[in-house]
Amino acid sequence: MQPQKVMSTKVFSYPKVLQGSLVIGNTWAILHDPDVYPEPDAFKPERFINPDGSVREDPALTTAFGYGRRICPGRHFVDATLFIVVASLLSVFDIKRGREGEEGSGAFEYRETCTGNLTR
Repeated sequence: MQPQKVMSTKVFSYPKVLQGSLVIGNTWAILHDPDVYPEPDAFKPERFINPDGSVREDPALTTAFGYGRRICPGRHFVDATLFIVVASLLSVFDIKRGREGEEGSGAFEYRETCTGNLTR
């Protein structure tokens, strides 16, 4: 995130932001807001999915890429790349639920179907 220069004095509630001040958004605080993300320190991927299984359409989900006019232009590339990576993994592995209480139980089974890769 790039600091931005304030063009005119702004008064919110407190403090007064004077003209010429450099300000930067507090991305960490935004991404840890319990009103947006209940239990923000817990790993809960389901928080990004609606009850019907669709992905939440929420502008707060892109906050990690920045905000406003200077949002990361590569965010769409990342989305497409993650889709390809996950689709590739799902196409060559049978992913099953692990046995209760066991680690490394052989839940991944490789199928001899991959004949190449998707990179250039």
